Amino acid sequence: SAATLVYLIMILLFLGVMLVQIMNVIIRWRQKQSREYFLYAVYLSVFFIYLLQLFADEFIPEDAYNRISGFTQFISRPIAILLYVLYNRFVVAFLDLDTIRPKFSRSLKLYSTILVFSVFSQLMLQYFSRNNPDIQNAVYGLFTLLLSMVNIYIIYQLWKTSNELSHYILKGSICLTVGVIITNVLNYLMIKGVFANDP
Repeated sequence: SAATLVYLIMILLFLGVMLVQIMNVIIRWRQKQSREYFLYAVYLSVFFIYLLQLFADEFIPEDAYNRISGFTQFISRPIAILLYVLYNRFVVAFLDLDTIRPKFSRSLKLYSTILVFSVFSQLMLQYFSRNNPDIQNAVYGLFTLLLSMVNIYIIYQLWKTSNELSHYILKGSICLTVGVIITNVLNYLMIKGVFANDP
C-alpha cells in the first residue's frame, strides 16, 4: 500500500542520513585522530547495526527474513545494552570527565563495566530460556527499568556539570531515557494485550 511504501522510504532515508553521519564522523576522526570522534563513530556504527536488525523485516523478503529472524531477535537486546556502554565511554571522553569530574567519571566506568557483564548475562538468559519468552520479557523489562533509574541519576550529574558541551550530552541522555521508558510502557501494554483487537 501507499502508506507502507511511505513508511519504508522514511526508514531508508533515516538509515541513509545516519550512514552519512557515520562517514562524516569517521572522516573527522581520521583527520584529527581524536579519541572522542573514534568512540562516537563506534557508537553510531553499532546503533546503525541495531536499527538494521530492528527494521530488517521491512526491507528483506519474507522468506529471507524468516531464516535470520531468530538471529536478529537473539542479538537485539544485547546490542541495546552494549549501546549504553559505548555511549557512556563517549560521554567520559567528550566531556573530559576524568579531569573535570573524576569521581563521576569513575562511577560511569564502573557502570559501563557492569553493563558489559549484563550483555553476557542477557545472552545466557536468552539461550537458557529460549523456550520461555515470558521470563525473558520480565527480566529485561525489570533490567531496563533499573537502567532508566540510573540514567536519571546520570542526567542529574550532567546537569550539575553545567558547561556548554555537557548541555549537548544532557539533551541526548534525556531523549535516550524517555525513549527507554516509553518503550517499556508500550512493551508492557502489548504483553498485557491492551492493543489486541477484540474478537
